[in-house]
Parts: sequence; structure tokens; C-alpha cells
Amino acid sequence: MVKKEIIRIIDLKKSFGPFKVLNGVNLGVEQGKTTVILGRSGGGKTVLMKHIIGLMRPDSGKIIVEGSDITVMDDIALDRVRMNFGMCFQDAALFDSMTSGENVAFPLRMHTKKREDEIAHIVREKLAQVGLKDVEQKMPSDLSGGMRKRVGLARALALDPKILLFDEPTTGLDPIMSDAISELILETKRATGATLVVISHDIGGTFKVADKVAMLFGGRIVLEGGPDEIRANSNEAVRQFIEGRAKGPIPLI
Repeated sequence: MVKKEIIRIIDLKKSFGPFKVLNGVNLGVEQGKTTVILGRSGGGKTVLMKHIIGLMRPDSGKIIVEGSDITVMDDIALDRVRMNFGMCFQDAALFDSMTSGENVAFPLRMHTKKREDEIAHIVREKLAQVGLKDVEQKMPSDLSGGMRKRVGLARALALDPKILLFDEPTTGLDPIMSDAISELILETKRATGATLVVISHDIGGTFKVADKVAMLFGGRIVLEGGPDEIRANSNEAVRQFIEGRAKGPIPLI
């Protein structure tokens, strides 16, 4: 059966001054699957994700989303494409001055003409979907780190996006909560059928949630495949990273 790609990244390059952060990234993201992009902190993963959602423009290369190159779109066309994305930020990125319910309602009020009673119903529904109940009136400062991430996911789900992006979803969490977030990612895929793109340096979480793993190193995807393929691969950079070794081709910087 032919695999249908919802995103195709072609020879993507981005530099900041003399630093080549992305140096010819090529990657396909299969529809309805979870693709995890592995790599070191500061290795360009977040920069790549910002390009996928159109928050950054590349120096060269293409990003094809559902058949259209978003790198040449104007802001109006790009905003239409972004309606198909939900973004879960590393620190949840909740508005501190809003309640949890208001945070989840924010994209609905910004991008739809739904009545307030409809919005309230969707807010309760999405919070329940991520395992939260009776938190609508709580401020972000009243929530644990794991709960804030769940509220952030509920907000990302508010518009029923086709594609969900997760930026380091387990960063700052203890091992038990990290596993709970990985379980939540699995349940989200089962419940929504969305395409998931996760950037991470969490090896355990990666192998738990991924259908496909892509290793970003030196500004390029150096290896991609299923979790078992990655585990068995002899590439030195990949082995160093998944084994957590200081010695190897990945420098300690």
C-alpha cells in the first residue's frame, strides 16, 4: 500500500549568521502516524518545527503540506494552512492572566464564530479528553507542570487539527509524569486519528510513541526508520545518542 505523506520537507536550509542550523533537511511525515525527530538540545529541532508551522522562513528549500509549498505562501494563505495545525509548546505557553478554561477557549474565540455556550462545551470536552476535570477556573499558576502540559494539549486540540506538533513534551517532568505524557500522546492519536510530529531528546518516550524516528544531527536527518530499525542501526552518532554516551561523534558543546 502506498504511504500518503501529509508533509514533505525538501533540502531545507537555515542559517543564523555563520551558523548553519539546518543544512539540507529532507524528511517525509506520513499521514495518521507519529514521527519523532530526535536530536540534542540546540541541535535545530525547534527551528525545524517552527519552519513546519510557518513561523520561520527558510533560506532555501521547500515544505510541502498537503500538496502545497508553504514557504512561498503569503501570510493570509499561511494562516489558512495553520488552521490544520495544533501546537503543544515545551512549557505549555499558557497565558498566565487567563484561567485554564480561557486558555483552551482562546483559539475558538480567535478563529471561529461559535456561541459562548458552544465554546464552553468544547472546552469541557477537550479538557476531559486529556484527563482533566473541573479545572476551567484554575489559573496556570495553580497547576502542576504535568497539568499545564495537559491544558496546553487541550488548547491545541480545540480546533480539531489534522496535524499536532509537540515540542519536547516531557522536558522538566519526572519519569512517572513523562511516561504519563507519552501515554497521553498515544491516546490522543488513537482518539483523533491526527498526524503527530514530536521533537524530543527523551529516548524512552520516543520509542514508546513513535511509528517513525528521524535523527537530526549536523543540520541533516542522518537516519530515519521504525523504532526497531533505529535501535539496531550501527550509525555512530545514533548509537551515542540513544545510549547516552559522552564519547562519540556528537561533540560536548
